[in-house]
Amino acid sequence: KELLAVQDANSYVDHQSWIGKSVEVLVEGPSKQGQRASGPVRQLTGHTMTDHICVFDGHDRLVGETVTLDIVDAGGFTLFGRMRTNEVVGGTGRDPAPARRIGLSLA
Repeated sequence: KELLAVQDANSYVDHQSWIGKSVEVLVEGPSKQGQRASGPVRQLTGHTMTDHICVFDGHDRLVGETVTLDIVDAGGFTLFGRMRTNEVVGGTGRDPAPARRIGLSLA
């Protein structure tokens, strides 16, 4: 029991150092404990290239893909991220507004 408490504390400190970093994540599927179980946007889970578990909001079509996440929070076992996108809005020729990149905030 004491050994697990030490491991949990060490993992928490390590994971806190990831906040603010960007990581590549292989999307594995819906989070088993996700709060968004249905709809077009779900809570997904995946692993970084260094085998850290990440949870983030995204669409099921991302399963099997690699995405870039900005890590915004962390716990002892899990990193929580916000997915970056390369979506471009505007600039259609009919719209006088220039094209601009947007970040996908699904929270």
